[in-house]
Amino acid sequence: MSQIPTQRYPSKGCLWELLHSLWIYWTLTFMAFISFFYIGSKMRHRPWLIWGGVYLVVFILIFSFVDQDQNEESNSAIGGILTLYWLGSIVHAFVARSEYLQMLLRDEAETQRYYREQYYEQQRASQFAGEYQARQQQQGRSAFSDHSYTAQPKQSPAAAAADIPMTDINTCTVNELAALPGVTIVMAKQAYNYRCEHNGFSSTEEFFQVTGLKPHFVAMLQSKLVCSHTSQQPDSSFTDDTGTDDTGNTPPHTGRKLDL
Repeated sequence: MSQIPTQRYPSKGCLWELLHSLWIYWTLTFMAFISFFYIGSKMRHRPWLIWGGVYLVVFILIFSFVDQDQNEESNSAIGGILTLYWLGSIVHAFVARSEYLQMLLRDEAETQRYYREQYYEQQRASQFAGEYQARQQQQGRSAFSDHSYTAQPKQSPAAAAADIPMTDINTCTVNELAALPGVTIVMAKQAYNYRCEHNGFSSTEEFFQVTGLKPHFVAMLQSKLVCSHTSQQPDSSFTDDTGTDDTGNTPPHTGRKLDL
């Protein structure tokens, strides 16, 4: 048997001890092996499991001899052995009971300490998180309170369009289209090709629809674009030596081709 732990734990009362000592009942019925198997498996205590195996073997041997026809002397000897087995197992169970109760109290105390440490750890983590968030907020307020920082006022569409020159979408070049706010070079070439194919734009709304400009750019350009209803001519400033314009397409001929 292992030694009883030197550290003592406060008792929880007679009722608690009684409820956790009911396993001794099995020793009173000559089946002490059940009691020691129970406490050994519950506390994972190997010596008690070994004692449970010993009591099981002795129990089987004793009752195997009792079943056979024996003389009176043999039966008396078997009865004496059975009595010793019974009394010894009871004394052993009550001795193990003290150690078993102390181990139960120790495990419960360690479990409570574990959960208490987990609780305190969560409290410390929450406190640290709160302090960190407060420091971050304080740093943010300090940054915004710096006099060197000046918030830029948001311009209205009318103010943003003040510097945009008036542009005729039916006569301007691809570069002039690409210079408009929100119009990329790809969108400018797409609008130019559309203008060539449809003999010019019929309105500025058609231009906005073809280019797919976003609403805030539309608001900026609404008063800066004009649409002259003239026949569309190819943009000669965007043709190269191969006869292709800036979109990679060959513009339609405007004059008579000479045969050399």
